Amino acid sequence: MVRVASGRTAEGVAGLDPAPVDEPPAAVRTRSWQAAWAREPEFAALLVAGALAAAFGGYTEAYLIAGIFAVTTLTWYQQHTRAGRIANLVRARASVVRDDGTHRIPVEELARGDVVRLAAGDRVPADVRITEAYLLEVDESAGGARPAGRGNIVRRGATVSHGVAQAAVTTSPDAPRPAEFGLDTSLGRKLNALCHRVSGAALAIAVLVLVLSTVRGEPVTDVVIAAVALTIGATPRGLPGAASVVLTGGAVRMVRDHAIPRNLSAVESLGGTTVVCADKTGTFTENRMTVTTISAGGRTIDVRALPDLADPALRECALAGLLCNESELSAVDGEWAVSGDPTETALIPVAELAGLDPHATRAGLARVDLLPFESERRLMVSVHHLGYAKGAVEEILARCEHELTSDGGLRPVDTDSALRRHRVFADDGLRVLAFARFETGGESLTGEVDRGGWTLLGLQAMRDPVRPEAAEAVAACRRKGIAVKMITGDHPDTAASVARTVGLDADPVVLTGAELDLLDDDRLDALVLETTVFARIAPGQKLRLVRALHRLGETVAMTGDGLSDVPALRGADTGIALGERATDAARDAADLVLCYDAFASIVAAIGDGRSALHKLRGFLLWSLPSCLGAASFVLATMVAGVALKIAPLVLLSVNLIATVALGLTLRTRSPVPWPRPGAGPRDRLR
Repeated sequence: MVRVASGRTAEGVAGLDPAPVDEPPAAVRTRSWQAAWAREPEFAALLVAGALAAAFGGYTEAYLIAGIFAVTTLTWYQQHTRAGRIANLVRARASVVRDDGTHRIPVEELARGDVVRLAAGDRVPADVRITEAYLLEVDESAGGARPAGRGNIVRRGATVSHGVAQAAVTTSPDAPRPAEFGLDTSLGRKLNALCHRVSGAALAIAVLVLVLSTVRGEPVTDVVIAAVALTIGATPRGLPGAASVVLTGGAVRMVRDHAIPRNLSAVESLGGTTVVCADKTGTFTENRMTVTTISAGGRTIDVRALPDLADPALRECALAGLLCNESELSAVDGEWAVSGDPTETALIPVAELAGLDPHATRAGLARVDLLPFESERRLMVSVHHLGYAKGAVEEILARCEHELTSDGGLRPVDTDSALRRHRVFADDGLRVLAFARFETGGESLTGEVDRGGWTLLGLQAMRDPVRPEAAEAVAACRRKGIAVKMITGDHPDTAASVARTVGLDADPVVLTGAELDLLDDDRLDALVLETTVFARIAPGQKLRLVRALHRLGETVAMTGDGLSDVPALRGADTGIALGERATDAARDAADLVLCYDAFASIVAAIGDGRSALHKLRGFLLWSLPSCLGAASFVLATMVAGVALKIAPLVLLSVNLIATVALGLTLRTRSPVPWPRPGAGPRDRLR
């Protein structure tokens, strides 16, 4: 772990002229499909049968078996190619600063001299020189060693574990190595084990009968042909291959529904999901914030009335929202465009309505230091001529001694009144941020946060519209017997209001993070299933919820987007990264990446997973009895000493058609359809 000092570095970006990146993207890499048939145990049995048939003159059977190998190899190639394309839909991206703002672009499009923004959970996209950093900590275990004496150089592949930074790209990055789409699932391993047992038993019986028949003096050629037929009839030739075909087909359908599985295990685990734990913001809601109400100086007003009613307290509250803000301003056709986190971008128009010029104000009040927002701390601090803070109402109030009055004076903070206003906003489903300022005392920012003594400036309440398709998706989960849990860092009343709107529960049971910490595992196990909403939850508490549900025998899908969500994403049966805002660390830890961060996308992916498992179940119910029936018939003729009336070629042809071709068309699906997500940005992650 390397800690980089805060502030701007002296070297800057001098001498780094942009240069084009000439390296083409690497080709899609898949597993060694050439030897794919060797991993199919039933084909080892057929290989032995083919060799025996050729040795005793059964050249037609030998040629047919060789054809099976060829077809199987081509099928594996096609499936692995499709799988590789799916895996590489989630392309590595970087936040690059251009003249017209900050953009997310593929890593391979970076050029030497580009300036990139880094935050906790991001992977360093290329070798970079840090030019500006605030409490930056970098985990370089995955990157190369840094040059001696160059503490501001960070190698490609390192992960930002804390803080924020800007950095200049020092070398044109190579195209990232494409991801590998794993076909080795738990279901596949079980099917392989089954095929091993069946194929081994078939070979053993065939050899035993072959020896007995030879001892009895029966014609060797007839006996060998019968043994080959027995092996062919008993071997479930298409079982593991069919599983790969079906699961890959399910993965393709998930992509069409705006969800990209990173491996086939995600298709399998999603199909068995019994509990979905989903973030509120951006999943049940649109993550499109608009400030509707501002409360400061003893007054609460509609934001639209701010130009006529602005007083020192309201204006100072708006100023804090502008300065304690990481969203970017850029000029587009003479107008200021804003990009960044939706919660922060919603604060910029409030400053404009209060009579502040966002660009001029930021330029005139340069930032001196920054304490980035972290979910554990639930607040952010930005130091200019004064220190400004924004965050959860409870966290800000706990550090305030005074509050600003409408005439610009100070009075002791009325915590109860602020909490009542917060409660009113939250009951209406609004998300509320509190703002404060303080005199800097020369100590570290973390020391300032611990010391407190701040002045409360006011509250800003913003509305995040509920996604229109969320209620239908929740209802579909109820029909399918899937429990849905809403997880959020917002106030319990805000979360409960959204839960009622989307139909989670008319009177939702809410458990807060503080209450969760007071419960032992036994008590948590008793409450976790009946609880609908988990509010003020820290990301680290998500993993405890996953473990509690696992102890109750549930199969859990968990969403997340940040570095601190990684343990829960890895601990869940299916980790789901909210792709529109997920960090690189969250995407790497997840099994499924959403292109469209809607709950309906998750539900549709679960439906695709269940459909794949239903289809595979139908194939199993069809193919295994067919193989056992054919094997029993051949074995009976051999034991009875009756000449086989069906040639192995015919038996093989019939079984190929009956068990594979026809079996793959079977499916058992619920008559109740799964909802599909609305039109969404399918190519955002490509």
